[in-house]
This record gives sequence, structure tokens and C-alpha cells, in this order.
Amino acid sequence: MKHIKLSFLLLCITLMAQAQTVRIQDSDSTRLGAIEEKLAAVAAIDSTWYTTIEVSVGMMPLSELMRYLAKTNNVNIGIRGAEQIHVTCNFANPKLIDLVFYLCKEYDLDMDVTGSIVSIFPIEPEM
Repeated sequence: MKHIKLSFLLLCITLMAQAQTVRIQDSDSTRLGAIEEKLAAVAAIDSTWYTTIEVSVGMMPLSELMRYLAKTNNVNIGIRGAEQIHVTCNFANPKLIDLVFYLCKEYDLDMDVTGSIVSIFPIEPEM
């Protein structure tokens, strides 16, 4: 009887963990879809976002990489709360819009757009 109860308890814990994983994946895909829409909206205002770029960095703070991308491509990007995130990457000819999307996806970032200004920040952990 103890084995049946223990097995049932383990099954319940496993199912709860899987349900939590599905919720996280759903919220992540919703967040990424919203980011794609926001980037498309800002690119409709400023076609510079479709410019291809080349960048290679090693252990650069994400805020500095975003500042570099903004300055060299003459776009408006602000980043806050990501001082501890460091990036090592090599990108050859992606579109700026794709690179920013990738960074948001890879480093759990979110964004807001006001006109042609893009504000990027870490996602808030769910409680």
C-alpha cells in the first residue's frame, strides 16, 4: 500500500511539473510573439531595422552591445536592468531586427516600443 501511495504521489508531482513547464513555454511563446509584432511595428516606421550587420564580441555587457547597435545603425534603443548580462557572439549579416529578436529570446528580455524608440529590459520572473 505504501508503494501505491508513493507511486501516486510521484505521478502527481511529475504531472504538476509538466503542467508548469507547459505554462512557461506558453508564456514564453506569447512574449516572443509580442516582441516580433513590436519589432515589425518599429521597422515599419524606420526601415533601418532591416539593415544587415556584422558584429563579433566577447564577454561584452549586453547594455554596451545594444548601445553599439543603436549608435552604429542610428536607431533608438534603450536598455535597463541588464547590467549583469554579458554576451559572447559572432554574427555575420543578420538583419538588425533579427539580431535584437534573437537577443531578447536568448537572454529572456522583453521590450516596449514608443514610436521609434525601443526599450529593452529583463522579463520579470513569475511568482
